[in-house]
Amino acid sequence: MRQFKISDKLRNQEIDRLKSRKLQRNRLFVLLIGPSAIGKSTIISEMNKLSRPGLFEYVKPVTTRPNRPGETDKIHVSDQEFDLMEKAGKFVAVNKVYGFRYGAPLEGILSPLQRDNIPILDYILETVSALQRPEYDTLKFYIYPKSIEEWQDRINNIGRNVTDRLQIGTKELSSLAENGLVHPDIDVSIINAKGQPDQAALDIIETIDLVTK
Repeated sequence: MRQFKISDKLRNQEIDRLKSRKLQRNRLFVLLIGPSAIGKSTIISEMNKLSRPGLFEYVKPVTTRPNRPGETDKIHVSDQEFDLMEKAGKFVAVNKVYGFRYGAPLEGILSPLQRDNIPILDYILETVSALQRPEYDTLKFYIYPKSIEEWQDRINNIGRNVTDRLQIGTKELSSLAENGLVHPDIDVSIINAKGQPDQAALDIIETIDLVTK
């Protein structure tokens, strides 16, 4: 079984690098990165339970993918509407994922900061560097499962193994494991073990408190 473990050495290196950046809490934009079905949305919900309600304000991406039944965390628009928004500079970054386009709206990031909240967004590792902007400070957490096998079971059990999600996620997790969980676009590594999203949320909150002022 290929298990993930955050060593004390890795965590100390991550914290030291972040402290050197002198991150400002009132400029903070938090990103949760990881493969599909790793539990990012659940972690965000737990983070708000463990802190002031609404402190971590989800940035709703704009997408050409139709919403699933009951889905409210994304804003669906037509391809034509998406084109107009992109040309008008409404997006910080645009991705094409599983055949659909997703745009991270600049206003969706800046508005929470004006309300003294912390904007938070789940994102993909491949293009996360494109979200860097002078208007805010990014803090990027990568969410790992306890093991690759645990995550593979999770994605199969919830019926999300479509359009190569299993293959893409396995490749990404395996590559990170081979590199000792070190990647230039990852600030902090977090383990989200099965049934323990509250612990992952607490780890993230404690890290934010430790490295911001």
